[in-house]
Amino acid sequence: MCSQPHNEKPTRLRWEDLVVLSRAQQRRKLLERMASSEAGRARFWKKVKDGLPNECWPWLSGVFNDGDEYGQFAICCGGKEHIIKHRYRAHRVAYFLTHGILPDDLCVCHSCDNPICVNPRHLFLGTDRQNVQDRTNKRRDAKGEQHGMHKLTLKQILKLRHLRRTKKLPYSALGKMFGVSTTHAGFIVRREAWKHVI
Repeated sequence: MCSQPHNEKPTRLRWEDLVVLSRAQQRRKLLERMASSEAGRARFWKKVKDGLPNECWPWLSGVFNDGDEYGQFAICCGGKEHIIKHRYRAHRVAYFLTHGILPDDLCVCHSCDNPICVNPRHLFLGTDRQNVQDRTNKRRDAKGEQHGMHKLTLKQILKLRHLRRTKKLPYSALGKMFGVSTTHAGFIVRREAWKHVI
């Protein structure tokens, strides 16, 4: 696989050592321990359908249920009574296994725009701002009914705006009528929300 060989012997982590650490420190320690172990690296890569160097390598195991469908990889430490478990985005783990670094303040971005791809050749580091700009440049912003959190349809948006324009209904009345807040009704009318609808 793409992971670099690690010559160091894996350090044994004990539950007692982890509980005194912050959540971020626990996540880092667990990831470093997994990466330093041949078995840990093998456990990760066996959940990947690897292919040709420039193809997407899809993550074959679980995904986060947050609408983006990024691969999910869990690392645990502990015994029968106590357990510490952290879930990681699979593409971030792939980047760490390949490059040995994973800055907390940077995103691991996809050049292929495939959230389940873990091919290290398709991954690069970027700031939040760069990641958002990359998404915008590639026109991958979810808008309107494609957005996972939408409450209204295009038809309802047009009707809401029409009622405001012709009947001068207050935002509070429009909000109640369409099941959204007064503030959101105002955003829609002023085109601060659903900007793409003229």
